[in-house]
Amino acid sequence: MAEQDLTGIWQGLYSYGGVGHEVGFTATLLESGGAVYGTTHEYDPRLASENLDAAVAGSRAGHRVSFTKTYEASSEGFVPIAYEGVLSPDGMEVEGTWSLRASAPLSGRFLMSRPRRREKGKKALRTVRA
Repeated sequence: MAEQDLTGIWQGLYSYGGVGHEVGFTATLLESGGAVYGTTHEYDPRLASENLDAAVAGSRAGHRVSFTKTYEASSEGFVPIAYEGVLSPDGMEVEGTWSLRASAPLSGRFLMSRPRRREKGKKALRTVRA
């Protein structure tokens, strides 16, 4: 399959290394000329009592994806987080690691995928024939 860009909506999950705590997120990404930017939305009751929104900025070179997630100003005390991952050959998943360099460094893994598009025409054809 031809290489796809990252533009679209992604559902993801990141985990804290060795802790077993996982957090779901939604990312809305745009890619243009290898630059990647967008937003993420997540909720982690261990970190905040409200949804956390962040800006994403980075790049993609081939299958390598890297970006930094920076939480909005209302999320005081949060530092930028670096993500490094690999885009799957079919362009549907990015898997990799995240890390933050703060007074207490943390890192973990992440996986994000985009919903697979249904083949509406084929589905409709099967429904009519059934």
